[in-house]
Amino acid sequence: MFHLEIFKVLIVLIYLDFSIYFTFLKLYTFNNLKKVLILIDNNNILGGKTMIKNNILLRDIMTRGVPSVPMDITLREVAKIMVEQNVSGVAVTDHTGEIMGFITEMDMLQVVVDKSLMDKTAEAIMTSSLKSINPSTNIETAANVMLDAHIHRLIILSESGMGASDRPVGILSASDIIRQLTL
Repeated sequence: MFHLEIFKVLIVLIYLDFSIYFTFLKLYTFNNLKKVLILIDNNNILGGKTMIKNNILLRDIMTRGVPSVPMDITLREVAKIMVEQNVSGVAVTDHTGEIMGFITEMDMLQVVVDKSLMDKTAEAIMTSSLKSINPSTNIETAANVMLDAHIHRLIILSESGMGASDRPVGILSASDIIRQLTL
């Protein structure tokens, strides 16, 4: 019966809330489930869906390259770059290329509300508390990091001994993880 409750959560999560999905993913991983049954309202089994494979590494699903902007660029220019590159976020770098923060579409909504921010620099609204992870990490670990930190993106840094270490090589979003459910 406990597992049936988990299955009902899956139905809710698909249509309502990604945070419910991440809670389910934790339960799924903890209980080492291999398949999820999809139930309809009268508790008849509608079908089954194999869940995320345990051996998927971030290097296989991350978006390669990290769109970036310098700290001293105006938010007007940040918006233009985000639209031109069709991205939902950009890394903010210092003059050496080190990532100092990140700006997302949600951050940019502040500019819509407060037009005086339009000519401020990227540094004014960037989120500076970033989480990073290496490309050989598995998908479940990345999901747990996102859940624990209440974030939607992770910067993927190159591994030690692989060229310039600790340099951004990609980005992983919650959507990248969720996409794996459909494969």
